[in-house]
Formats: sequence, C-alpha cells, structure tokens
Amino acid sequence: MSDGRKTCQICARAIKANTGVIAHHGYQRPHGWGHQTASCPGSRELPFEESCAALRGYIEHTLRPAKAQAEATVERWNSNPPKEILVPATRYNESRPVTENDDDYERLLFVRQREAAAELTAITRQLERQLERISNWRAQPETEAA
Repeated sequence: MSDGRKTCQICARAIKANTGVIAHHGYQRPHGWGHQTASCPGSRELPFEESCAALRGYIEHTLRPAKAQAEATVERWNSNPPKEILVPATRYNESRPVTENDDDYERLLFVRQREAAAELTAITRQLERQLERISNWRAQPETEAA
C-alpha cells in the first residue's frame, strides 16, 4: 500500500504504519469531544503483511469465547426462557418487567430469541472470516519503491 498504510490484523483496514506498527485507530469521539470509545485491538500491533499473531490471539481470547457465550445465550432463551423479561427504559417510560402472564410476553420472548440468534450469526460469520484470513496468510516482504 502506498503512503505508509498497511493492513490492520484485526479490522483489515488500511491504517498508517510509519513506525512499523499499526497506528491507533478504531475509536470515536462522540459529539467530536470528550471521552473516546474503545480502540481497535489491532492498534499498536504489527501489520497483517508481517504477522498474524495478534489476530490469532483475538480469535482465541475474544471471538471463540464470544461465540461460546452467544451459543449459551441462544440455548438459554430457547430451552429455559426466563419467567420475567425486563423491558428497558426509554426516554418516555421507565423499565418494567413483563411476566409470562402478560400479553406482551410471547412477543418479547420471540424478539429476544431472534436478537440472540442474530448475535450468534454475526459472531460466527466474523470468526469464519478471520479464520479464513489466517488460513490464507503469508508474510509479504517489503518491496522497495522504484
């Protein structure tokens, strides 16, 4: 890549790497000031062109546990749903519990089951993409500009 950009091991974006490691990235400053959200775990790591060690660690310590937790959540919502579901507060209403006897319970249970399944699908897809990136990984030697 030109202009000193290399590929982040985690997010696969082209990020400046002038010092040999991927620059700090992936964060946001909501409203343009104040606190900062979490950064990409690939920040301050070697570029993907040189290493996939950070990606291997991310898979083992983040994605695989997240997938196991999502699988357990899906199983729990489907086989042993709670007798009470908490509806979160909105700017207009306070949070409130909905029990099996309430009219909204079946609808809310369905929504929570679908949300859990969607999260599991998203994590599984990300894990599969990252595993494919590792299986195709080869170190790419630096090329000198002519």
